[in-house]
Amino acid sequence: MNDLFNAFAYDAVIIAAYALRSGGTDRRAVRDALVKLHDVPSVIFGKATFNPETRRVIGVKSVNLVVVNGQWALLQSKPALAAK
Repeated sequence: MNDLFNAFAYDAVIIAAYALRSGGTDRRAVRDALVKLHDVPSVIFGKATFNPETRRVIGVKSVNLVVVNGQWALLQSKPALAAK
């Protein structure tokens, strides 16, 4: 079954492989390599480039999903109640 979760997992493995190849295998080297990645081929993003400050892929928009009656749906959040 091909779905969005499979695509995100595929991208995560590809991005990790690029970081491992360019940075090495220890934790700090991988972290440092991730923020230097630029235009890595991506199924989801087209090309993935990381923002060194946020350590996230630039331009990503995300939504919160929940399961409603067995189907994925957007989370319809309500404003938090003010504490008394």
